[in-house]
Amino acid sequence: MRNSVFVLFALVAASGCSTSTTTQAIDRSAAGSDARGGGSAGGAKSTSTGGRAGSTTLGGTTATSSREATVATTGGNAADTSGGGQSSVGGTTSASNGGNASGGVTAGASTSGTSASGGSSSGGKSNVATTAKGGSASGGTTATGGTIATGGTTATGGTTATGGTPNQFRGGPCVVSPNQTGLELFARGNDKGIYRKVITTSATGAWVKLSDLDGSIIDNRSDLDCSANSSTVHIVALGTNPAGALMHAYGAGTSYNAFFREISASTFDPSPSVTVVGSGSPNNWRLAGISAGYTQLGEVSSGTYTEFTGARPGPALISAPDLAYLAVSNANYTFLAAFDATNTLSLHRYVISPLPANYSTPGQLPAPTGTLYEYTPTICAAPYQGNYVVYLAAVAGGRLYASYLSNIADLSTFTSWVQVGTETVSSAPDCVITSDRVMHIVALNSSGATMLYEADPNTVSTWSAPKNLGTY
Repeated sequence: MRNSVFVLFALVAASGCSTSTTTQAIDRSAAGSDARGGGSAGGAKSTSTGGRAGSTTLGGTTATSSREATVATTGGNAADTSGGGQSSVGGTTSASNGGNASGGVTAGASTSGTSASGGSSSGGKSNVATTAKGGSASGGTTATGGTIATGGTTATGGTTATGGTPNQFRGGPCVVSPNQTGLELFARGNDKGIYRKVITTSATGAWVKLSDLDGSIIDNRSDLDCSANSSTVHIVALGTNPAGALMHAYGAGTSYNAFFREISASTFDPSPSVTVVGSGSPNNWRLAGISAGYTQLGEVSSGTYTEFTGARPGPALISAPDLAYLAVSNANYTFLAAFDATNTLSLHRYVISPLPANYSTPGQLPAPTGTLYEYTPTICAAPYQGNYVVYLAAVAGGRLYASYLSNIADLSTFTSWVQVGTETVSSAPDCVITSDRVMHIVALNSSGATMLYEADPNTVSTWSAPKNLGTY
């Protein structure tokens, strides 16, 4: 059975200056200074040949003293204007021969920023007028905007992932019914944990991680397969150390022995299968897998593995097989279902009876019209008071299909495929039959959640609405 934002501002004082030979101002006047946006009262106006100097303040604190200046420079002196600072109206001005300083010398401090566009500061101490006609500065050290980062160094949304990685299962899940009424489901999460869910007639439990089982040693391509009797659940999967190792664990409830390797002489393709032999033999189980292109089937009894012999008729199988055990009068059957290279499901039966063990003639079940088989099929069987129930399920074209064997002695008597549900199925299915003769199938949908499909008793033609059992 198958399976903060930090924005930094600095105060930068910037002033324009030049050095040259001094001359004496010619005129004194109480006419005031030429103020642009500032205030003037009785300031001194000093001029030089070819130039006029005045002090300008932009929004600064003005002083009404009348203090004249006698300093001028040859070649021009760049004058600073600072918005928001402290300035002297009628204070010290400088002029240059042939230069016209507009703005005068003002002093101010601004705390808007620390970088310059075209200058050395930005939004900080901004020099509005530092050019001198014929002087050495063109454009001065004016700043526009500063090195202020819009939004600072924060990242929109930070480093968090929207929604994160959703919890999903990977590979095919598996299902058993130890008491023949309730269900136990097992699945491997994308966190590599092995999870169990219990469903009874009255309640559906949560997914619980089995701490005893290390799912990190399981190949990502592998399904889980499981089988159970009344006391023990067996789980198998493909391992990674070495690649292709057949890994086996068993236990009950939430207590399990760790995965260990079976059949150490062989490695297998994904995915092996297990079936328990009878209800009273917890130490006996049968295993199957594809090893080096060969279908290997055998039994472990009290820790010893014995491979079944005998030629298996029919074409080579290209998928791993699924197993189901059924005890009948004077014999026992091991059913083996797999896909072959002709897009056909091959159903085999290995018979152990008083006669020599052998494979019977296989049954052949083509894929539904216009589809191709995917993953691996599943088969489940159960005896009920002399009556036997054998069901088969497979995925083809992304949909789930089921079939029913009407005569266990004739493997060609499977009914035509019936589509089960309309959801896209993204894993191999697994099935179990409970004592009410209902077939239960589990598989993953396209979101990595486990779906449960349940048929009416004794048929695969009518199915209840599928149940989404979610993820861990």
